[in-house]
Formats: sequence, C-alpha cells, structure tokens
Amino acid sequence: AAPGGAKYHLQPDLPRHGLYRPEDRLMPPTLLEDGSGLTFEYLPGTLDEAEFLYEEIFVRRSYLQHGVHVPERGSPLIVDAGANLGLFSLLALSINPRARVLAVEPSPHTFPLLERNLFRAAHVRCVPALLRERPGKHELHCFGDAPAESTCHPRERAAQRARLDAAVKRGAPSAAAAAATAWPAAVVVAAGG
Repeated sequence: AAPGGAKYHLQPDLPRHGLYRPEDRLMPPTLLEDGSGLTFEYLPGTLDEAEFLYEEIFVRRSYLQHGVHVPERGSPLIVDAGANLGLFSLLALSINPRARVLAVEPSPHTFPLLERNLFRAAHVRCVPALLRERPGKHELHCFGDAPAESTCHPRERAAQRARLDAAVKRGAPSAAAAAATAWPAAVVVAAGG
C-alpha cells in the first residue's frame, strides 16, 4: 500500500509518445498509479521520493497552505516553478481543468518526465529553465536518488541531509533515509539570458 492508502502498481507499457531521449529507450518507464487513475512516471530508483511527493501533494495537500490556492473557476495562470515531475501541476489541473499551467524545470534528468507526465493536459507549457534572480550560468546539483532536491545551493542540501540523518536515527521513514544518502552530480544550466 502506498501513502494515504492508495494502491500503486507498475505499468511498464505506457506509450512514450516520442518525447524521450535515445538513451531512454534502454530503460522501461517506471510508473505509479493511484486508486483514482492518476498515473505518473518517475525516475528509476526513486520510488521512495515519488511516493513521498505524492503523499505531500495529493494526500496532505502541503502545497496548498499559507494562502496558496488554486481557483476553482475561470482559467487562472499557475506557475509551477521547479516542477520536477509535474505533480503539483496535475493537482492544480484536477482542481481546475481550465487552468493554464506554466511548468518550469531546470533538471535535464527530470524535464523529459515532466513533459511525459503532462502531455495529455490542455493549456500546459513545459519550459526547461532555471529561475534565478540573476541571468547567467549557474551550477545545478542534481541528486540521483532524490531529484526533487536538486539545488544551486549544495550547502543547503548538506544541512538538509544532517536533519534527515537525525530524523532517521529517531525512526523516520525509509524515504528520509534514502534522501539523506544521495551524492550530487553537477549539471550546468543557463538561467535568464
């Protein structure tokens, strides 16, 4: 059983719709499906993170707090900055199917999955970009087993790892343990101009 009691199963035969890189052909898609029919692809080896994100976004609705909401009427513009796999975009569209979504994701590892996860949605544009306060080139540190934690600030990641290590020692779930042990691979991306 998955977080929130939903049952997941792997579906390795979902069509790829031509939105993949040549090296993707070597690896079958890794998919989760919840009990309501939502299916999304995640990176191989990141099941714990995919389940955690699903729990955070769809079950606990953690992204809809502190005044953040998706209008149920009209066609609002939703900007999903750091969209990762597009789960918040999918939640927003489940609340308001007429919403227009701009999903921005800098990681070259997760961007193809973002496109595949949102390909059926109307009024969605996926942009491979890094949002920064200054234009120029910035180093993005991508973590193989926790891609949602990709950052331009690896010191913040180190502090997060220390907090997760402490949580694991107190008996936190295995997702925290997996996220706490990732090592970065640097990817240089352009932001702004």
